[in-house]
Amino acid sequence: MHVTKEEFDCIRSLVNAYSGLSLTQDKLYLAQSRLLPLLTKHRLGSFAELIERVQANNQSQLRDEFVEAMVTNETSFNRDTHPFDALRTNVLPMLIANKLERMQRQGIPFSKVRVWSVAASTGQEPYSIAMAIADSVAKFGGTKITCDQFWILASDISERALNVARLATYMELEMSRGISPEQRAKYFVPNGKKWEVVPQLKGMVEFRKLNVLQNVSDLVGFDLVFCRNLLYYFDEQARITVSNKMIDCLNPGGILVIGSAEHLPPGWESRLRHLQFGRTVVYVKQ
Repeated sequence: MHVTKEEFDCIRSLVNAYSGLSLTQDKLYLAQSRLLPLLTKHRLGSFAELIERVQANNQSQLRDEFVEAMVTNETSFNRDTHPFDALRTNVLPMLIANKLERMQRQGIPFSKVRVWSVAASTGQEPYSIAMAIADSVAKFGGTKITCDQFWILASDISERALNVARLATYMELEMSRGISPEQRAKYFVPNGKKWEVVPQLKGMVEFRKLNVLQNVSDLVGFDLVFCRNLLYYFDEQARITVSNKMIDCLNPGGILVIGSAEHLPPGWESRLRHLQFGRTVVYVKQ
């Protein structure tokens, strides 16, 4: 069974409307291969019938499956390495120092550091952030700061990916992509043929299904937002919408980290300043 050009144009439009993702014309066969299992699962006779069912208001579950099938869940621990080096060496110490200074100046308790991993996929990014936090906290040994004072919201549009993330168990192949021997020894325990994230790190992360194109006005007060390799897949309007939402949710002095190959839409200069730590560029809210 094959997708026609007209059906693919409709699929592209639906994917964009529901997720903001922009499929290029050369992705027809990718769409066909990823959506064929949905036809089998739901006993649909054609891609046209799938499109019709997805568009129906009462087909929200199928709509979610449709979007999930087209979402790219490419991820790995400590992806690209240098952003997580900058996180340990520069970003987290800066955030912790700012919190401590405010605590001492105003005589208030150390407020919880709030982190948002925007496209968490199967969990490697938020757990990599948690490992960086644990390493940074250890360096601030005399300040009574603990990992319990950090909260990571890990969101994704794919419930299937989030279910994997919540299990926090990974195969040897996944561990070999980015986990150092030191991290394996400190932050993972064997679980059959897999490796499981230690309870301390799992307790720092809350997973939530979320479409960032929809209303996220309740997400405010973040000190750090990680949104790496997501804006790349959006069209220009979605990129503007999501970028503004992420900036809005940051506290003054909060930090935004995006992918190395990504760029914020024009106008960010009036709201952010950028800092460079080696190969990593971060954006600080004014």
